[in-house]
Amino acid sequence: MTNKFLTNFIRYNSIKIKFSHSQVQLIAPIISAVIFAFCFPPYNIYPLAFVAFTPLLFVTLTAKNSWQARAIGFVFGCLVYSFTLHWMWNIFPWFTIILWAILALFPAIFTLTLFLLKQRWGIVTSLITAPFIWIGIEYFRSECWFLKFAWITPGFSQAKNLPFLQFSSILGVYGISALIIAVNCCICYLLIGKNQLNKRLLPVGIFLVIIGIIHGWGFAQIPTQTLGKIPVGAIQTEASNLLENRQLSQELSGKVKLIVWPEYSLFEYIDPDTKLFKKLSQIAIDTQTYLIVGGQEKVPNSSKNFYNTALLLSPTGEKIGSYYKNNPVQFFDDGTPGKTFPVFDTEIGKIGIAICYDMDFSHVFLNLVRNGAEILTVPTYDEMGWSEIQHLQHSAMAPTRAIEHRPWVVRAASSGISQIINPYGEIQQSLDVGLTGTISGKIDKRSPLTFYASFGYLLTPICLVLVISYLGYELVLDVKNTFNKKFSKI
Repeated sequence: MTNKFLTNFIRYNSIKIKFSHSQVQLIAPIISAVIFAFCFPPYNIYPLAFVAFTPLLFVTLTAKNSWQARAIGFVFGCLVYSFTLHWMWNIFPWFTIILWAILALFPAIFTLTLFLLKQRWGIVTSLITAPFIWIGIEYFRSECWFLKFAWITPGFSQAKNLPFLQFSSILGVYGISALIIAVNCCICYLLIGKNQLNKRLLPVGIFLVIIGIIHGWGFAQIPTQTLGKIPVGAIQTEASNLLENRQLSQELSGKVKLIVWPEYSLFEYIDPDTKLFKKLSQIAIDTQTYLIVGGQEKVPNSSKNFYNTALLLSPTGEKIGSYYKNNPVQFFDDGTPGKTFPVFDTEIGKIGIAICYDMDFSHVFLNLVRNGAEILTVPTYDEMGWSEIQHLQHSAMAPTRAIEHRPWVVRAASSGISQIINPYGEIQQSLDVGLTGTISGKIDKRSPLTFYASFGYLLTPICLVLVISYLGYELVLDVKNTFNKKFSKI
């Protein structure tokens, strides 16, 4: 079946290939990995995502056994993550290789699952279910375990494709990933042999029309002008120095009602009982703004532990509240995880805060907007030594989060890229990587909950449960067959 499948494909397309089947199985995931890597910063060739997975899907369906299917996904994953996340070498050196390999296990699980489905129910069924398999596995990799890491997903590759990205207000960034995988599955479906080509063209054509409608709907969603009424600003500096932070804030004094400082804008305790708190309080009074400051607060009954904190002060210098980072960065001394998602009621609106890495995970913004947040702020610490590419990739995730829930987002990054983003993912103001300075603009309060915030977020956990259930089913059958074979020899 496998050889006939591949032979029909080659004959139909009049391709003369001198490679062996095993060589094709190796080359195809490499091609997919390279194409997919070019979808992300600094290249941003986002249309490539709609064809990047086709070679990977094709060779997975032509794999000779499950081990070969695993290897195909693992090779793809190793190359994709080493190509796009090579900046991690600046942080973890040799340990980075292990991290790339761990991340590569998830594409391997995808290709294994796809192969098992094809073996049991055929190629068409495996292609139809592939988008749901992908996002179930992607959701687990991104948000459901200790090494959760949401970067380099197909959905985030469309950061520059704002019309298509509007669909994330319905099914989130994972819904965008599912659509991308689905388009690749359609192309793969068309490439399978020459028999009954006309029957395949009709459903594929219908689906591609639907994709076109989604894209057109996205164009219609984006207004020609998006103007706000609430003046806000953010400072960008990696100095973590009170004097410089104060000077930059004074530049915004009289122009804005909210100033956001970066995460760890001060590597000190900013609890109300400290002298530093009084100085920060005075800055809020002098600038007559709501002030968000990144620092540390003590964990009660602990002499060593601290919370990575974003402190919100009123224009009168009083503490309104603190948000504690819910997702500290793994392998860093990044504080004790917070467990709540407080929203702070102010004269300019209800303010929600997500600190840096928090923005990467869908549940943080989801909890904030469901708790009533009308304005979302993201104090961020991205060290300049982590490379410009890291900054570009991280900032590219912010527009998707804005579209998912339709708030304005004010992101203050230590060394860039600081951004003010409207509810449709358009970057209204930004400050480039490595610069010190300020940004300012006018924003508005968030509109009512999106479909994604109300219902669409359920898609990914449902897909994850289905993937786990199916793999568990296959495991039980495999154990049962092994058991039966052993007893049949007795």
